[in-house]
Amino acid sequence: MVRLFRGWLENSLHRAVSIGWVLQLMDADAMLAIHILRNPTSRFIEIGCGAAIPAIVLARLGRRDVSAFDASLEMVRLARKMVNLAGVKIELACRDFYYCPLCGGKDWIWIAAKPRGADGQKKLLDHIIARGILRKTGLALVPAYGPDPDPRAYRRVCDEVSGRLQSCGYGVTMRRLSTCFPLQGIIALPAESGIQLREKAARGCVPPGGLMRTVRSPSARNPGTATARRHR
Repeated sequence: MVRLFRGWLENSLHRAVSIGWVLQLMDADAMLAIHILRNPTSRFIEIGCGAAIPAIVLARLGRRDVSAFDASLEMVRLARKMVNLAGVKIELACRDFYYCPLCGGKDWIWIAAKPRGADGQKKLLDHIIARGILRKTGLALVPAYGPDPDPRAYRRVCDEVSGRLQSCGYGVTMRRLSTCFPLQGIIALPAESGIQLREKAARGCVPPGGLMRTVRSPSARNPGTATARRHR
């Protein structure tokens, strides 16, 4: 897996990269998945998956309802090779985030690690956040950074994302994912009081069988894809 990912990085960057640099990038994505698993969520979609490392780690650690997608067919092919090497089961698709419906709700976490859309990485991240808030779904985000990032500017971006989610009623935790890169993992879960949940149940907005249960819509079988080609 490491050799495959390294080869793809070198082809994408048109330069040689050290094995240590590759391992640090993979480790950061794995750490994001480990932090996600600390939350009681059972369904996961990785948006703009690239090599799909967070999704692979989640599946390796026992999560069964894991899917991933990317707008780039090249990225999906890379992810499929990585998934086959890892020996896990993940639903993969080549789709565009902007044109594909996604399941949402408190049972779901949308993962977007370093998303890079054709219209700009910040714009894509903003769209993912806005749509996630609208669907009241959990979010696991790693804002993208440039080849020579300014750690202070990057931290300000992360703080802005965190503040935006908190202002919308999310509980947010932010963790550093790597000692070599300024990557921050932002885990945000929608928070609702027991009173609000009981009111929803009384109005019939919560399906029978438990307040935390989400009805699986047909789109759950075909989770969308992001316009995101990103470098991991």
